[in-house]
Amino acid sequence: MSTHPKRGPLGVSWLNAVFAAALLIAGVLVAVLSARGLAFGLVLCALAVIQFGAAWWAVHRSDNDLARINALEYADERERQVARAGLAAVGAVALIGSLALVVVGFVLDDARVPLEAIAPWSVLVLYGTWGIANWVAAKRM
Repeated sequence: MSTHPKRGPLGVSWLNAVFAAALLIAGVLVAVLSARGLAFGLVLCALAVIQFGAAWWAVHRSDNDLARINALEYADERERQVARAGLAAVGAVALIGSLALVVVGFVLDDARVPLEAIAPWSVLVLYGTWGIANWVAAKRM
């Protein structure tokens, strides 16, 4: 049974369109409003383009289940189950990472480690977790 999400006018699911727009808006805000955020803002803008392109490719050109899963463009119930397992792993890592940040925030209350030094790495860890967890779940299911 096919479970393709409803496509928006851009040829990808509404979730992917919103996700790409959020990355792009965040990138522009960080690049424009932060004194030291130009590089990371540009990285976020590039991620928006890459994410949207990957989603479009997964829908229109790919026959690879992992590409569709990573792009949140599921073709069937199995892919939806794999994605749930991957996103559950991301949630667990996010909870543990958030707890670690709270501890660091209280222990290092004199702000020796600024948030802008930690936040990009936490985003990269979550993206990495997502990709690895999807790959492991796809191999198991």
